[in-house]
Amino acid sequence: MKSCRIILLSFIIFFNIAFLQGQTNNAKSEYISFDVDYASFKAEEGKLLLEVYFLVSRSEFKFNKEEEKFASRHTIEIEIFRNDTLIVEDAWERIDRTEDVESVSSSQLLPDFSAFVLPAGIYNMRVVMTDVNTKISGVKQERIVLQSYQSDELVLSDVEFATSIKSVESNGIFTKYGRDIIPNAASTYGNELPVLYLYCEIYNLKSEEEFKDTEYQVEYMVTDLNGEEIIKLPAKVIKKPGQSSIDMGGINVVSLRSKGYIFRIRVTDLATNEVATRSKKFFIYRPGEVQVLAEGNPSDAFIGDGSYLESIYAEMTLKELDDEWEKLKILANKNERNLYKGSEEAARRKVILNYWKVREGRVSRDDYLERAALAKRQWSGMRDGWKTDRGRVILTYGKPDEIDRNPHSVDSRPFEIWRYFNIEGGIEFVFVDKQGFSDYELVHSSARNELQDYNWQRWIQFSATQSSQIGTIGR
Repeated sequence: MKSCRIILLSFIIFFNIAFLQGQTNNAKSEYISFDVDYASFKAEEGKLLLEVYFLVSRSEFKFNKEEEKFASRHTIEIEIFRNDTLIVEDAWERIDRTEDVESVSSSQLLPDFSAFVLPAGIYNMRVVMTDVNTKISGVKQERIVLQSYQSDELVLSDVEFATSIKSVESNGIFTKYGRDIIPNAASTYGNELPVLYLYCEIYNLKSEEEFKDTEYQVEYMVTDLNGEEIIKLPAKVIKKPGQSSIDMGGINVVSLRSKGYIFRIRVTDLATNEVATRSKKFFIYRPGEVQVLAEGNPSDAFIGDGSYLESIYAEMTLKELDDEWEKLKILANKNERNLYKGSEEAARRKVILNYWKVREGRVSRDDYLERAALAKRQWSGMRDGWKTDRGRVILTYGKPDEIDRNPHSVDSRPFEIWRYFNIEGGIEFVFVDKQGFSDYELVHSSARNELQDYNWQRWIQFSATQSSQIGTIGR
């Protein structure tokens, strides 16, 4: 379903986030950079409501003159798959108008939203955002796990982070229970956004008929990535409106230094002392503070842009960095490999951070490491699965669109043919189990810069002697 939405100025977020910077009135690169987040809530008939949130800088799009004003136009397309089957999709166009192109800056961020009702399960989501005026796109892929809320135990929904929560008289796309909850898909806060606002739903509170105590308690806290408590607000005691409730609130995080943190919400049913918790990562970014830290203390030499990746690599040990680099260098060029090998610890963090920056929009760290984990589970033996030929291909190109599996027969070795329909106009890889130990080796590919052997069938066929030997096995 396609529709058109006009962006209202009241929904523009002003926040100076380094990784969303771009050039006014001109797309900053060969792809659109944007953020995606999601949260699930209980729906009717045992299903779940999946809300998907977006955030993108106005400067990512080109503004053209339209009558007396300037306008940018971009489309958002969402596809959600389960087991490679398309389940639901949505698409729409947004128009952003301004009288002064020079006033458009990278610090002006545009939120957006879509929602679907789905059963519990594991899904893959693909989002494409396209500048209509330049035809430049950006792509994000997310693995989504929707867990059922069908139980009698106290349980919380996912947490939605927001930039603001305000009472409104009329409903809009961000309105819930009489308030506009503007989502923050970047999960980033700082001087311009000092308060982390949130929305969460509470299910299965015990009713008045069963228990005398009709109140429940809500606690907010912030910890570092190691679980060390940093902020804890006084508990709120609230009268139960029924078996379900909602929580909308905020916590001031302006005092935190630039890096990643965990927000935790804890709800206690005072009638039963049942406890339910939820947690979610967020980030603090303040450019001025980051500069002071970098200049003032050599131990803080690795201070990036306050982004999600910066916070991850800042916490890693050197061994963890090196272990991850072993997987990453499969895609690395010669200069990146040499630079990492010849660098000390602090510089290695910068090499890896830059590694992902230059690949933004093509593959994310989460997707890449998920591919590595899949390869390790499926093909590990004498070596890790991601070090095998099939592992390298899945790291480089992702999961194939089609796999033609051919088990061994009397006169042929086992082999697989992997096909990708949307890369280089369609490519394939042929893997053969040459030694009979389930270590499938690449013998041919039609992809550029890959091994090519158009007589690859010779690797599949056994010699007459081998065929005779195999024919007697098991008799």
